[in-house]
Amino acid sequence: TVPVDTSLNTFIRNHAHLTGTKFMCLEGGCGACIVNVNGIHPVTKEKKSWAVNSCLYPVYACHGLDVKTVEGIGNRKDGYHPIQQRLAHLNGTQCGYCSPGMVMNMYSLMEANHGAISMEDVENAFGGNICRCTGYRPILDAFKSLTVDADEKLLDACQDIEDLTKTCPKTGSPCAGKCISAKDRIDPKRPVKLVFEDDKEWHRVMQVADIFAVFEQIGSKPYMLVAGNTAHGVYRRSPSLQAFIDINAVEELHTHSSDNNELVVGANVSLTEFMQILDATANKSPNFSHFKQLEQHIDLIANVPVRSAGTIAGNLSIKNQHHEFPSDMYLLLETAGAKLIVIEAIKLVTPADFVQLDMQKKVLKSITLPALDSSRYKFRSFKVMPRSQNAHAYIDPTEALKLPGVVAFYSAKNIPGANNFMSSGMNFYFPDAEEIFCTGRVLFHGQPVGVIVAEKFDQAVQAAKQVKIIYEKVSDEPICPTIKAVLMNQTKERIFDQPINSRDGPEMDVQVSQKIVGTLELAGQFHYTMEPQTCLCVPSEDGMDVYAATQWIDLCQVVIAAALKVPQNTLNLTVRRLGGGFGSKLTRVNQLACACALAAYLTKRPVRFVMKIEANMGSFGKRYGCISNYQVDVDGKGKILKLSNQFMQDYGSNLNENVVDDAKIVFGLSYNSAAWKIEGKAVLTDSPSNTWMRAPATTEGISMIETIMEHIAWVTGTDPMQVRLSNMPAASVFQKLMPQFRQDVEFDKRKKTIDDFNAKNRWRKRGIAMVPMQYPLVHFGALHAQVSIYAKDGTVSISHGGIEVGQGINTKAAQVAAFTLGIPLEKISIKPTTSMTSPNAAMTGGSMTSEVVCLAVIKACEILNTRLQPIKNELKNAPWEKVTQTCYTRDIDLSVLYQYKKADLKPYSIWGLSCAEIEIDVLTGNIQLTRVDILEDTGESLSPGIDVGQIEGAYVMGIGYWLTESLIYDMTNGALLTNRSWNYKPPGAKDIPVDFRIRLIQTGDNPFGVLRSKATGEPAFTMAIGVVFALRYALRSAQKDAGRPDDWIPLGSASTPDQIFLKASNAFEQYKLK
Repeated sequence: TVPVDTSLNTFIRNHAHLTGTKFMCLEGGCGACIVNVNGIHPVTKEKKSWAVNSCLYPVYACHGLDVKTVEGIGNRKDGYHPIQQRLAHLNGTQCGYCSPGMVMNMYSLMEANHGAISMEDVENAFGGNICRCTGYRPILDAFKSLTVDADEKLLDACQDIEDLTKTCPKTGSPCAGKCISAKDRIDPKRPVKLVFEDDKEWHRVMQVADIFAVFEQIGSKPYMLVAGNTAHGVYRRSPSLQAFIDINAVEELHTHSSDNNELVVGANVSLTEFMQILDATANKSPNFSHFKQLEQHIDLIANVPVRSAGTIAGNLSIKNQHHEFPSDMYLLLETAGAKLIVIEAIKLVTPADFVQLDMQKKVLKSITLPALDSSRYKFRSFKVMPRSQNAHAYIDPTEALKLPGVVAFYSAKNIPGANNFMSSGMNFYFPDAEEIFCTGRVLFHGQPVGVIVAEKFDQAVQAAKQVKIIYEKVSDEPICPTIKAVLMNQTKERIFDQPINSRDGPEMDVQVSQKIVGTLELAGQFHYTMEPQTCLCVPSEDGMDVYAATQWIDLCQVVIAAALKVPQNTLNLTVRRLGGGFGSKLTRVNQLACACALAAYLTKRPVRFVMKIEANMGSFGKRYGCISNYQVDVDGKGKILKLSNQFMQDYGSNLNENVVDDAKIVFGLSYNSAAWKIEGKAVLTDSPSNTWMRAPATTEGISMIETIMEHIAWVTGTDPMQVRLSNMPAASVFQKLMPQFRQDVEFDKRKKTIDDFNAKNRWRKRGIAMVPMQYPLVHFGALHAQVSIYAKDGTVSISHGGIEVGQGINTKAAQVAAFTLGIPLEKISIKPTTSMTSPNAAMTGGSMTSEVVCLAVIKACEILNTRLQPIKNELKNAPWEKVTQTCYTRDIDLSVLYQYKKADLKPYSIWGLSCAEIEIDVLTGNIQLTRVDILEDTGESLSPGIDVGQIEGAYVMGIGYWLTESLIYDMTNGALLTNRSWNYKPPGAKDIPVDFRIRLIQTGDNPFGVLRSKATGEPAFTMAIGVVFALRYALRSAQKDAGRPDDWIPLGSASTPDQIFLKASNAFEQYKLK
């Protein structure tokens, strides 16, 4: 049987085996799990359609509903839906993991509105769908092309794609979606009672009286009233619940009515329907006009699927049970003077009274909102969006092993080989061993101590909570999860010096005009891949088949072999693609893969391991934090005479994966740095060992030097770009690029417009800034490409050593093969990466892998061309298939394996410029990017569509780094507090620039690149610092209006709304109501 608390997502994937529906956060915050639901409204009796987060929605609450997954609207066998076609055609998918949720959210939006939606509707509908790859623009463009007011350019790009409009077979008119089919006539009015083997119960009730009847039946059993179950995404449901009462079909809780004095709304009305009711009622009388403000604010609560399933009563009930919950609904209703009707004996209470009320066996029936005299009241609401160290651990899994479905618990003592998930043979990268499972001293909060193996995922999650871990404190050393904590506690033994880069330049006989001293603080950043860290291990006759979500199959194979104490050739690794990587799956996934392989090895059964988001964020490393302290001497025009930069990088609990050396190189790369002194240090902190993340070291290096340039400009009053040019070599390409870019983006004209705006507005400010980027690209390691031609039909298969993580490596490999062989792209198929065809493969990272793979594919194809040419010459203009068939009959080898070597490609630089324009609300700290221009050097782009997507995605991830993503730690125990989708916020679809312009420099060849191209995956990330420079420009005006001194405003990552508000130096004396 299906357990009573099974989610719709679990049922879809594990019981219906429809794996197109994904999951990641399991709390309704990422959108990967969205499906479409159709049902009959309990009051209007009309058919309605809406999107739900299947990870939250209970499967038993689907009684009488029609559920559609992404396979149900279109698939390879039956053909794809126009929504799916548009997304693919307009480059709206990269790694693809978010795509099913995106598609189903759009499908639900179209179904709910019978296809009559606008581009604005699309923009407002995707607040609950996260994409870490694309930067959202191509996704939104694809979906906007389906709207009634679609831009002509979008329509022109989709001329060959099927139209979405459906025609009614009865009337011949466009479908209005009101007809009810036979399957829609499932009668949900019949009460339901189900009793399960574990004595848990599910009740579906039809009337309020039925609820109280169930209360009588269940006695003292712990119960839960079920509507949308969205609260589970905020506070996990208690495992002790015994009775679930589905109240979705209770008509009395869904009604609404109004007269001239008040609006009465059923408590079980969804937030989406409540918004519609408020909108309709607001137009009836001026005294209801404040309902518009209520509606607008509710639109900012959570996201569309949560608002579609979540109810008013559900939101208020969370506040009732958890007083700390920041309920916007409670705040709005209390401010509006609402009254709540609670049934036991009928009782009228205010929202404030309700929060204190014991709701045991009571039901919130309705909410009454009074009319407010519009001549006397003004209603406004605002919303600002954005295990310990020094201990030994003792483990007792006894209680966990007693739970149903639990198979085993394994710890370090069960590992046959090395308890180390970093290769001991690669000391250059990994000087320190890192334990798979902790054996003694605990290095950070959340350090893994073992693995629970169970029959089902939910059983393993519950059992893991029952493992008792006893910590014995062994010293009074303070806990320091960040560099700032290390410095504050003066624990100098944690700081490790690295070689100093210092060159004595010529003495300059120039008078020093200014001495500048400053600090830049850069926090870490979580990779937030849509696909969690995961691995599947299957014992086989020759050893074990391993399907790990890794960017480095060789390292993964090496460490698993060492842990299990088996030969490497008994491990068969296969990777088809990853749902995003960004560096998170280079080394950190090895810990999970070793644990998964150990469980499969010891149980002799297939084992799948998926990390929950809290464990992922708490146990695995992130981007390196950094603190830079700089001193600069400059002349009156901002030219640097002397510079000293001392910076420290947060390595976490180990000194693996060095980034300090690379940061030092990048720091002075674009400038005359002969007289500069650069000193970098590695710092050990009480946090998981940090790891490479998109543009590691280059981000910190460029951020440090560009911040210094901005500081010089501020102090000397010189134009920031002129400061840069005066400190660059005369032969620098920026001497030409920068003035031209400045002119192209109309920088000076826009800056004057911004200055005029700022002079006229006290509480809204704008800013603009430009930033250059020189990104060094190097190639390393060895990668294979195998190209095989099938003689009969001439089709081609390619397997290569790179990993497709959303960067388009497979598309580019297919393109260069088709080009080199001179055959249609349709002839080519890309096969998974395996440890057999690509042994000893280098990592996929650093933006270089696509180039390396393409080069290896080209070389293999050239060898094939050499073999084919004599046959082509003999057969003259024979079809390709005839050539391949003839080669086969003459024993010509039609398969080539080529290994790229480091000598095949040379390093080069990628040049770029960006201009960011922003606007901030000084009173709340909210920020909007009004326009961003990016110019990036791509050589001769192999695939402009992919390259533009990579640039946009990298820049938007950079926006998150600088503006929205904040890692906050509990300084008493080192726990990461922002460890979920509800408190860690990557950028969403409405955080991207309103006007986003990408231009590629394709006029110059790159003799060192593949087919004269350049890499694009990471460089644009480093240019996102421009948004912070623009923000500082805006804050300078706010600071001036507040009467504060014109002091330098230090800004780092992340400059979230609360930080922006504080930096604005608002003077409360200036707060005046008008």
